[in-house]
Amino acid sequence: MSFYPVCIELEGKTVLVVGGGRVAQRKVETLLKFGASIHIVSRRLTNKLKELVEAKEIHHIGEEFRDEHLDGAFLVIAATDDELLNRKVSESAQKRHLLINAVDQPSDCNFIVPSIVNRGDLLIAISTSGKSPALAKKLRKELEVQFGGEYETFLTLMGCLREGGIPYDISMVQYGAFL
Repeated sequence: MSFYPVCIELEGKTVLVVGGGRVAQRKVETLLKFGASIHIVSRRLTNKLKELVEAKEIHHIGEEFRDEHLDGAFLVIAATDDELLNRKVSESAQKRHLLINAVDQPSDCNFIVPSIVNRGDLLIAISTSGKSPALAKKLRKELEVQFGGEYETFLTLMGCLREGGIPYDISMVQYGAFL
């Protein structure tokens, strides 16, 4: 299967995560960085997820998945260690035409999550279309070294330049190596 790459704005959008283990936690932590409003369904939660619930950073809305949990969701992540439950979540989400990712079950996904390098507004996505997550991770680690924090600073300046907020010659002198 081949996937079309796209970046989605998640600020304030509801993302349902089914599962409460380490994989779900990693997904939640990343989604929070992009401003998603997380609703989580799971019998058990990692200590970190419990802390996020207690701090009201995410919403624990149930212990057992029900179709009603999909109400208002923009995107769904099925991140349990139960293949049949993940498939049920996927089928329910797809009937509602929702975006669904069932972790480690590409046939139950209508989108996949790439490995990412994030430096402020610089976002580099690496995907093997689900064929080799280990290779994507290896490439991500290599790119993280190659693209350091200076790219975040540079893009902040370029954004100001584009909006007319800094004189052009200042950015050229200080960051000419990028241009």
